[in-house]
Amino acid sequence: MSPYTSFCCLILAISFQRTQANPEIVVPSILIEAEQGSTADLVWNYTDSPDLLFERWVKADTDNIIAVRSPMSETKIFLDRAELFGLASLRIRDLRKDDAGFYELHTIYADGQTANRAVELIVAYGPASMDTIVHPYPSYEGNNINLTCVTDSLPAANYTWTRENGDLPSDRMAYDSKSGVLSIRNATREDVDKYICTAENGVGSPGFEFADLELRYSPRSTSLQADPGWAWREGDEVTLRCTTDAFPPATFTWRREDDGNIPGEPRVEQNRMAGTLIFKGIEKGDVGTYVCEAENGIGQLDSAKFVIDQVLEQDKPVTKPTVSDDRSGSGVTHVTSSVLLSLVAMLFSLTACRL
Repeated sequence: MSPYTSFCCLILAISFQRTQANPEIVVPSILIEAEQGSTADLVWNYTDSPDLLFERWVKADTDNIIAVRSPMSETKIFLDRAELFGLASLRIRDLRKDDAGFYELHTIYADGQTANRAVELIVAYGPASMDTIVHPYPSYEGNNINLTCVTDSLPAANYTWTRENGDLPSDRMAYDSKSGVLSIRNATREDVDKYICTAENGVGSPGFEFADLELRYSPRSTSLQADPGWAWREGDEVTLRCTTDAFPPATFTWRREDDGNIPGEPRVEQNRMAGTLIFKGIEKGDVGTYVCEAENGIGQLDSAKFVIDQVLEQDKPVTKPTVSDDRSGSGVTHVTSSVLLSLVAMLFSLTACRL
């Protein structure tokens, strides 16, 4: 064979091999986006009809085989929500979050050559697994406090904060819709409430989560009441009840302002938690000013006073007294039945003199 003939044969052989090259795998889109619960079509095609030996569809990040197909055996589907369609495409129904990832078509041609192409599937889903964080915790009156809302969603959610009772004071409260942080400056006890975070990203339904803001603060607005409220007779059971606004709840201590001594049990019972001072049988010697002090370990204690100005004898007529609540800030409640009795006596004397 001449050199010229050999060269021509080589050219013909190369040309023949080129015409017999395997078709390529092509994908219309390397990125597929779909919502949770919907159906996604992952499309692969060939540039020409291939002479195939084997095809396999794999979820690359987990190496899970989704389906296999061969002209020599039955097609097998290993994901019950999947099916093959078209030339070499994969359809997945009822999408879940964990379906997201890279999917690859691996092809083995009849001549033993291999090829593969990948498609990425993104599964969008609405807000789920929401949570709220209060910082600092515990929180005290006067603190700057952040309520942070977090959720799992794709795409990222936008956040809105509201409160259950009333509006957010614009001068001290503001939230960032991207980070989900509600900032409260110089928190007061009036800010104690249930706060609602709403997260939405346009997929599915909005998500909701609650944050209970609890503030620790010292006692305030301490007051005293008596039961019964007037006309105490010797031997009666009389209860002085002290209340205050505090968190955590305050404990109460009682004393007499004149000498500080209060009779003990069983005649007089003190309940530090309930804030009560109970006279099981009140006596004339119990007349005096009683002081209730409330404290909870935060800030200063607060106190209130109550005046028992007289205890009537059992057979003495009852005159309803005038009860005045001292608003001057001293926290003293006065029961002035004795003053009224004195005025009645003076009027009676003046009338007798005129006659």
